[in-house]
Amino acid sequence: MGNFLSKCGVFFKTLIRKIKNREFVQPAFFPQRNFWLYLLLILFALIFTQALLSPVSGVIFLFVLFLPILSLIYLLIEVLCVKLYLNISAQEAEKHSPVDFSLTLSNESPLPFPFVEAVITVPSDDAVRCVSQKTKLSLIPFGSYVIEKTLAFVYRGGYEIGVSELCFYDFFRLFRYRVKMDLFRELFVLPRRLRLPVESGGENREEETETVVLQKGQDNTEVSDIRTYQPDDSLRSVHWKLSGKTQDLMVRQYARNADRQVFLFVDTALRYDTENSDYLPDINEYAVDGVVEGAVALALKALRQGGQTVTLVWFDSRGIDDRCAFRLGTEADLDAIYRLFGTAPITKTPYTIADLSNLLEDNFDGSTFVFVSGGLNDRLVTSLTALELPNGARQEVYTFEPYEQIAESARPAYLDAVDAHREELLRYGITVHDLRETVLSREEVTVDEEV
Repeated sequence: MGNFLSKCGVFFKTLIRKIKNREFVQPAFFPQRNFWLYLLLILFALIFTQALLSPVSGVIFLFVLFLPILSLIYLLIEVLCVKLYLNISAQEAEKHSPVDFSLTLSNESPLPFPFVEAVITVPSDDAVRCVSQKTKLSLIPFGSYVIEKTLAFVYRGGYEIGVSELCFYDFFRLFRYRVKMDLFRELFVLPRRLRLPVESGGENREEETETVVLQKGQDNTEVSDIRTYQPDDSLRSVHWKLSGKTQDLMVRQYARNADRQVFLFVDTALRYDTENSDYLPDINEYAVDGVVEGAVALALKALRQGGQTVTLVWFDSRGIDDRCAFRLGTEADLDAIYRLFGTAPITKTPYTIADLSNLLEDNFDGSTFVFVSGGLNDRLVTSLTALELPNGARQEVYTFEPYEQIAESARPAYLDAVDAHREELLRYGITVHDLRETVLSREEVTVDEEV
């Protein structure tokens, strides 16, 4: 008996907690508070009719008795005759660009429906992310209710805008019927395309190539020379057949160099704890936005330089092992994946930027490795100093520090920590470039008018 009472206590405690936290989901059809008042009303009408014993009281009692049936018929007509229309002016837009959104609820019956609720997902007031809000509507006979908004998102990314459910109430609000709509339109908000000046000697590559997903171990570089083995050479480059003839280890030397291969690693991982009062709630969106725009500018510059390819690698839950990698030969290749890269979500898994470079298994000697991240911290410094780069490879590091999203009282300490991290990396021979100064400054870039 005691065990049974204990289980009952746990059940009711869990039920109360779910109701308080709004975890308890009511069924689609559910009586409202007025229905329980109606039960008291019918009891009162019964006593009133028996006391008066008059025809008028009998008519009132019958009306009260059949009121729930009338309400159910009214509710059925409402559900069948209210139509929902959703429209968005564009599926793709650059951030800060206005996009028109309209929601129309149409009443196609001669009855008024004063109690309709719609759960709409639209951008929040700060235009950072989409939030759900309940909107109460009133429909006149053969009328419609239109909600029109002009949307302008602050940050790039993929957003779903629409209606998740509609709630219908009868005229006396005795019952409620909830209809799951799940009618959404997806909007892709893309980052700006910033153009950096190409260094002298660079040429635009006009030939068309096909975007290729980077495969592990893929090597399409031509052999430029064969020489004797040196201690720093990779065993993968050993020419075993020739070595057997000459009795000396001979290695293939490839035509890879800094002008042919650029690997651009973009860190889109979650970096800042928004529970910290020193950070504004949208600091992660702000930081990743700067990282993606800076990476686009660096990729475009490298592609316009001529004679080289760019391998773009970034964290992405939509890819294999939460990563995406593409080899780009021309700007057309970047255009082909621009929506995918531009709307890359913030990865919440605590990866480091070294996890991106581990995707490459081949030995890309002489290549340029460019790392773009959202700010210096202990984790990033440890990751960069632990990297083992191929022979003769160049390393470039770009960071985007979200100063504006940090409270003024905490900003001096943050700047001191950034300077300390820079000095530590410099001791390892790694120079850190500020994306704001080298890429995103207004004096050096222009927005691509063609996009």
